Amino acid sequence: MNKLSKIPSDLNKIITRIRDGFTPFSSRKVAVIDLGKNSIKLIIAKRKGRGMVISSCAEVDRSSHDVNNDLKTLLSEELYSSQGAVVVTDQARFLASELNMPSGGKISADKLLAAASWEMEPYLDFPPSEGLFVYQLQEHKTSEDSTPVLISAMDRKVYAGLSRVIKDSLSILHRAYSPEAAFIGSVRLPEEGKNKMVVDCHEDILRGALFLTTGPFVFQNIPLEMRGLEESVGEMIKDLAVNVDKVEEIVIAGDGDLDDLIQRLKPEFENIRLWRTEDALVKIDLAPYLTGFSPKYAAAAGAALQELKLTDKPPFGVTDQVFLLKSITKKAREDRRVLPALALAIFFLSITGHYAATKISMSRYIAKIDSLKEEKGRLLVPIEKKRRLEEKIREINQKEKYLKNVLSIHNRNLLALLNGLSRRPPDVVLTKLFQEEDGSFTIEGRAFQGRSVAGFIQMLSGLKFCEEARLKDMENSVSREKELFPHCFGIYLRFREE
Repeated sequence: MNKLSKIPSDLNKIITRIRDGFTPFSSRKVAVIDLGKNSIKLIIAKRKGRGMVISSCAEVDRSSHDVNNDLKTLLSEELYSSQGAVVVTDQARFLASELNMPSGGKISADKLLAAASWEMEPYLDFPPSEGLFVYQLQEHKTSEDSTPVLISAMDRKVYAGLSRVIKDSLSILHRAYSPEAAFIGSVRLPEEGKNKMVVDCHEDILRGALFLTTGPFVFQNIPLEMRGLEESVGEMIKDLAVNVDKVEEIVIAGDGDLDDLIQRLKPEFENIRLWRTEDALVKIDLAPYLTGFSPKYAAAAGAALQELKLTDKPPFGVTDQVFLLKSITKKAREDRRVLPALALAIFFLSITGHYAATKISMSRYIAKIDSLKEEKGRLLVPIEKKRRLEEKIREINQKEKYLKNVLSIHNRNLLALLNGLSRRPPDVVLTKLFQEEDGSFTIEGRAFQGRSVAGFIQMLSGLKFCEEARLKDMENSVSREKELFPHCFGIYLRFREE
């Protein structure tokens, strides 16, 4: 075998590695936005081994007829971090049909896509040339003259509008799923010989499917314009049930009070129950402390499972990001001389993609850091207020302690001193009374006789709480002998601080 004969195989390996390693579709974390008629739901899902963890979920009411405006509001208020996003919207149309070509034959992907577009055209409100298409063959439904297929399509302009809105929130739109295509991924196929029916309830429509062991067998939609929810669900169950001898299991998902609905339907359908995470193809865990997750997020969970490549088939959502790769593959197979240029282009494309992804990631994290700094500043305000209040409380407590203890003792001692001064000898005159920093008192005065000063000191020492009373100094100068009060004295007085 010469070297050139191996090039297409090697090229396929290179392209596969680029597709799985560098494109957004290999993301291990995704935001799923379910665009309903009256509300928008959002979940953040992350791949964990062969399972999935849902880290958060939210739902906001629609406020206008323009879904782009509501989506902008949600993405501006809902802070999330992911490597990409997908949407679930009825703008992505769904059709289960049969192509007029024999199954099992070797038909090129381009021919199958063209046939799917032609089959879908009567159900579209836009020209097929302006649409995005994806198909999935139902190989388990054999037919000699036709090829059973599931088709999904979306107006390229509508997709581009959603992509711009999501890009403004520093994320990338990977795919758009129809509601039917989304909840297909949320259902584990029944065991051998059994079947399962799934009814997805929404504000204006019911979507149902009957699953066999081999895959989805038949689909049905019922508008909820004229009939009530209970009547419509019962009718859908009966219509789908005619395709099997007995319905083994009926699973209800979607919006509304489904617990009450199931209780009303149980007398007629005993095997009816709510959708739960165990119904998915792989294990779904909920993050700790996550609340609010319920069967209304089943379609979003199904889209997340497909996007994270946790189902046994490729994601069944339309996208505008796969055609370049297909075009390159086709040209390379037609002319092997372009392989060196292709390899170089792939290298630079990989570098550019990595740079762009890094820039987007940096922008997202910088925005998150700025938001966290702002949040930190907001949260620090009450902490600073608390610190100031605690400081003020300490000051008040110190003042209270001073008023209750120190000041009361000082007042008590001062009253005792004043009471003692009022009983001084008649020939003693006080000229000065002051208190030292240590709380003691100094009394200065003049007396007619020296023994009167001694008697005054003795009287002060007998005052209540008096700890010490002594003569500090005494002066009797000759120059003052002719004065009426010739003896000048100073007395030191200290009270007990208890």
